[in-house]
Amino acid sequence: MAESMRLVDLTQDSEEKFARRYVGCLVLTQDHKILLQLRSDHWRTHPGCLSTFGGEIEPGETPTEALVRELHEELGAKVIPTDVISLGTIIEAITNYSELIYLYFWHDKHSTITGCYECEAKYYDTVDEIYSHPKLMDDVRWLLKECQNRGLLITTQIATALIAEQFPQFAHLPISPVEHGGNDNRTFHLGSEMSIRLPSSEEYVRQVQKEQTWLSKIAPHLPLPIPQPIALGLPSEIYPWNWSIYKWLEGESANSLELRDEHLETIAIQLAQFLNEFHNFDAAGAPAPGLHNWWRAAHTSVYDAETRLLIEKLKDFVNVDNARSLWQRAISSKWNRDPVWVHGDVASGNLLVKDNKLAAVIDFGCMGIGDPACDLTIVWTFFRGKSRETFRANMHLDEETWARARGWAMWKALYEISVLEDKSGAALMKHQQIIDAVLEEDKLGSPKTRGEQ
Repeated sequence: MAESMRLVDLTQDSEEKFARRYVGCLVLTQDHKILLQLRSDHWRTHPGCLSTFGGEIEPGETPTEALVRELHEELGAKVIPTDVISLGTIIEAITNYSELIYLYFWHDKHSTITGCYECEAKYYDTVDEIYSHPKLMDDVRWLLKECQNRGLLITTQIATALIAEQFPQFAHLPISPVEHGGNDNRTFHLGSEMSIRLPSSEEYVRQVQKEQTWLSKIAPHLPLPIPQPIALGLPSEIYPWNWSIYKWLEGESANSLELRDEHLETIAIQLAQFLNEFHNFDAAGAPAPGLHNWWRAAHTSVYDAETRLLIEKLKDFVNVDNARSLWQRAISSKWNRDPVWVHGDVASGNLLVKDNKLAAVIDFGCMGIGDPACDLTIVWTFFRGKSRETFRANMHLDEETWARARGWAMWKALYEISVLEDKSGAALMKHQQIIDAVLEEDKLGSPKTRGEQ
């Protein structure tokens, strides 16, 4: 970070000590161009500088609310608050460290920007182009570096250059970003039958070789399509890590669809069948839980300390006694059979749906072998009503495994609440509903267990 700036830890410093508060945002357009604004030479502050979008936070606004308002005023954009990524909070020497600036990244995935109404819009294909500007503001430099570190600025131009450089036989094919391309990786269409998958940061790179090694071996034995690698890309001057080309799979992400109850029941049966087959595939030589998959398939207690801290930290959002009881049950049993294959991230965003049926399961970056309990959390995060019980009935797992699954679901929901800046909106409600469901079930026993009494 430049010496003229300092990061602020708001768990240690109160917002109230700062005279004024601002928001600033680096914008990526729908077609993956970096968008900044050039202030005129007559601008009151920092004339002629290349800057972010944003402005001062008004009384009563949260930083996110201020950013949504500013992006609408300056770009005509319609911003979904949950699409905004908070990157840090800074203070600057130029204001004697008296003004607080919240810095963000936003990708206009739905092409809502209508213009640039206060300054001149400047579009860039690469970070290097921006760095060459003679009057680049320090917060932009920091944002660019932070976005690169988090893999947020993997543009279509980078994907196109990698293909031309390493797979010239595909260079004639059109390349465009996938609308719901995920967070751990950036995904692009390569023609109509392939996709490019680029890890968004170094922590996800270890998953590339694992998927290259195992997915083609597993795919023929499963009842639904899964991603199959076609080629392995190598690091280069423009992109530092291994990456992959995959066969394109048809279908829409389940988290983008409104599915009727009867369709959810069908999907519940399909997904249970898929997981039963996957869990029973030969696990010899497969990777045990570790950093490569964030310890999915490990014993629930791997997150014991974090979960207990989250319960205390979020006591205003959860019944502490009930949460402690659930967690104690979740860590009091273990998987006593041989380790089985585990997907590790069975979520609606990783289910592809076509004609109201499950068409494919994707994103196996968290796969490994061990306890299948973590694969069951989708019963609370996606299914509802009868489909929830249909999925449960078709999984044929014991109550202790379901108790550990409730632990996994509660831990993840607590974590997601802990990182929410605005703990009052729809995102909070979604995670609280998951916690309420698992706490109620833990208190009464699962429906299957209650029916046997």
